[in-house]
Amino acid sequence: MAQLPERQPYDDKPVGTEPATCVGCGCTDSNACVNEYRETCYWLKVNRETGMGVCSCCPEFLSHPCTPDFD
Repeated sequence: MAQLPERQPYDDKPVGTEPATCVGCGCTDSNACVNEYRETCYWLKVNRETGMGVCSCCPEFLSHPCTPDFD
């Protein structure tokens, strides 16, 4: 199973340990999407505290705040 590489800049804030799930397609850290070129997706945006993110196959969801109370 492919792993999602982390492609976000690191900062001084501690990173949560919550596994993330894409709000668009449902892929996860341990079960990444694979595109037509057999490349695995990566996180465009991820909130480790809530466990929600947007993978590279779902850029149309970038406006999602990645919080559980979003309607």
